[in-house]
Amino acid sequence: MQNDLEADRRNMEKKTVTYLIVPEPAEGDVAYFAIAPDLPGLLMYGETRDELIANAPEAMTIYFDAMNEDGHEIPEPGTYSIERIYDMEEPVAITFEYAYDPANVHWDAAR
Repeated sequence: MQNDLEADRRNMEKKTVTYLIVPEPAEGDVAYFAIAPDLPGLLMYGETRDELIANAPEAMTIYFDAMNEDGHEIPEPGTYSIERIYDMEEPVAITFEYAYDPANVHWDAAR
């Protein structure tokens, strides 16, 4: 099933996106967590800060796919990040290429 999805993604339209995440130390079993202020509800985890950052594109892809399946528009990166993170830990810009079917995925540019 995963290989089918990967094969399908190779034939899809691609969009390079950049979102800010805010990695912060966590308590308990997880060493780091991060939010992406422009992606409500997305919470990422990692044993190290570097692992969290490396895994962020995959987490965002899963988030985008879930938004698409639920019929929601995918939020475009916006100024909300800048307004929200000024007093948080140092943000990290995550840039990656998202493969999608333009007939089924809609980007929310009204932000």
